[in-house]
Amino acid sequence: MAESFVEIKQDGPRTIVRLSLPPNPDVIELDQLARDLRQTLDTPGCQCIFDLSATGFAGSSVLGFLVNARGRLKRVGGRLVLCHLGGHLMESFKASSLATLFEVTPTVADAVALLG
Repeated sequence: MAESFVEIKQDGPRTIVRLSLPPNPDVIELDQLARDLRQTLDTPGCQCIFDLSATGFAGSSVLGFLVNARGRLKRVGGRLVLCHLGGHLMESFKASSLATLFEVTPTVADAVALLG
């Protein structure tokens, strides 16, 4: 059985998701992650914060997962804010122009404030 890379907690109307992803998860790991987050990503109006402090590098599969998660939330009227994008992760976002697609804050507290 695949290990879970996600910790989910509620903070009022916001859902904070702490992701601990390996740099290049395999298909089984990504499927497990999608199952772990299905209910959250399909909740109408969900205000979701992805805390990436435990994710140091993101290969293309992780970046693709984040884009898909944003799309799923957007379809149900939700919103996604990313925070704690460390050096390598932020470099990946800038190199792929994803930094302009996502709302990004330095910390969870900043993301909470942004969502109101």
